[in-house]
Amino acid sequence: MSKSTQANLEMDAQAEFDALRQRAAALGVIPQQIAMAPDGRVRMAVLDYARFAGDLPPAGYISLGLCTRSIAPISRQSRQGTLSGVLRPGSVILSPPDEGATVRWDRCRMIAIGIDPEGLDERLNLADSRRLLSSAALRIHRDPLLTAIMTALWHESAVNGLSGDFFDHCIGRVFSRLGELAGDPPTRRRDRPLTAAQVIKVKEFIATHLEEGAGVAAMAALVGRDPASFSRAFRDATGLPPHQFLTNARMAQAEALLRDGMSVTATATAVGYTNPSKFSAAYQRYRGTKPSRCRQT
Repeated sequence: MSKSTQANLEMDAQAEFDALRQRAAALGVIPQQIAMAPDGRVRMAVLDYARFAGDLPPAGYISLGLCTRSIAPISRQSRQGTLSGVLRPGSVILSPPDEGATVRWDRCRMIAIGIDPEGLDERLNLADSRRLLSSAALRIHRDPLLTAIMTALWHESAVNGLSGDFFDHCIGRVFSRLGELAGDPPTRRRDRPLTAAQVIKVKEFIATHLEEGAGVAAMAALVGRDPASFSRAFRDATGLPPHQFLTNARMAQAEALLRDGMSVTATATAVGYTNPSKFSAAYQRYRGTKPSRCRQT
């Protein structure tokens, strides 16, 4: 990616960040934490909601909310229909990107995820996400799997940031689950599988690009595929999505370097982490021990 392209993405992300804060302030919502993908395509936040009644303008992005604190009555009336009920910790609600509504809610805390709808069906390999959004927006979902996925997304963002590949995989699972709960699983297209030679080629590429970080787009280009279909085909071939395969390779290499006596900071850099603290957290999560202890042994 060129420096000018990177700068433009950062400017777009900052504009999205500012718009999110302005929208929250207009609704009496206080953001406690905000995370934003570099391209602004995905944003996440922990939001404290005060009591509110009034008009909610369209957000321009798909909004998923997980209630994490308080029991709060909520109602939302739009041209699609009416949602009315009570939010409890673990409840999940959804709002389509282009739909305003008249709303009323009580005090609560939410983990909110905003997803750019542009190209969503292609990214997630869905046939018609819009129909699914319309039906899912009229229910309060109380489902342990949805709760677990959204909680995992937030915790993962604190360690590795908002990875497009990881988020597309998890958001795809959210949509699949919403479809299952509605008795109408979203239709998926069939991807062309990767050949054995292509899988080997990608694995070798990952192994030789741990320090700079082998992006999914680069992996896909290596075998002449678009990132979305490549990610699905790679997962079908290896059992792991590309981001997880890359992380596993980084952790395996890190363990070898630490056992050879390399410092934690140098090891973090060698396997593509610019922040030693994030590396240590990721290493402990994947290996079950701190990198410093691995080095001592």
